[in-house]
Amino acid sequence: MNRVSFFTKIIVLMIVFTMVLACQENDLLSPDEQQTSLKMNLYGLQPPAPNARYVLWAVYDSAKIELYAQIDSFKINDAGQLLDMDYNLNLGVLQKMHTLLVTMETEDSLTHPGSYSVLAAKIKANQAAFSIGDDYILKFDVAAATDTFQVVKAENSDKIVGIWFVKGDSIYEPGIELPEAVGLWKYTSYIVKDGKRYDMGSFTSPDKPDDSNVYGEASFPYPGENFLKDPETGEDLDIDLRGAEVYVEILPPAIRYDADGDGERESYPPFQLIMFKGQIPQDAQPGVEYALENNSATFPGGSVEININLFK
Repeated sequence: MNRVSFFTKIIVLMIVFTMVLACQENDLLSPDEQQTSLKMNLYGLQPPAPNARYVLWAVYDSAKIELYAQIDSFKINDAGQLLDMDYNLNLGVLQKMHTLLVTMETEDSLTHPGSYSVLAAKIKANQAAFSIGDDYILKFDVAAATDTFQVVKAENSDKIVGIWFVKGDSIYEPGIELPEAVGLWKYTSYIVKDGKRYDMGSFTSPDKPDDSNVYGEASFPYPGENFLKDPETGEDLDIDLRGAEVYVEILPPAIRYDADGDGERESYPPFQLIMFKGQIPQDAQPGVEYALENNSATFPGGSVEININLFK
């Protein structure tokens, strides 16, 4: 009797278990119905060119080939620096997606991103943070970047007339710790003295000279400038760089557009990125290393949260 009762209990449990599985299978959404909610917040973007818009892409792998799915396109007005967006994505795309990418585009119909990539976010545990330093764009930790410079004194006076992004005393190294800029990105540096801006040129690699040498001969094979001559008049510059403000910017790809129809093409970058800023000390002397402040906390960015819904 006990043996029969035991087997009866086993059979009942098996029936109950089968019913539970059947209920679970009935409650599971079909692959086509399974959806994910992608909630995204962006900040710091500027209005694009009148003929351009921002596009959000899902980047995913299929058979070891990188593919793109356009999620949405959007514009920003002068007051729209903060964007909250909510999307439903197919689970199949989500399972393969590894990166979200924001680009600037001018074409109406697109199957893949153009050259103007501005923000990216790598998906980890259904969360992500947008950054220009993502592996998909500039590939470096912007918060960890540093900048060191030295000054040059005039030959016939005590004035400081040069600033160079170098470190070292006899064997010199690049003073800017940034990777080589890729694609349409580049770097630029300038000073502001007595309210006037002096551009020192742009560059793509901190271990090579910049593209400007209009004020005087170079002291180092790195970015920087000696302010000796006025490039317009050829006369000696009367300037002392002590107290001057120093800036190093990252220049994102910018679309140029003739908005007024007057033949002048204006530049429309997605944002301004002052990577480093600081001041040349009043007591600055040659051979001494000075540091600029990392300004990446002010960079544009955003957050992503993904919620998965598999059951009815």
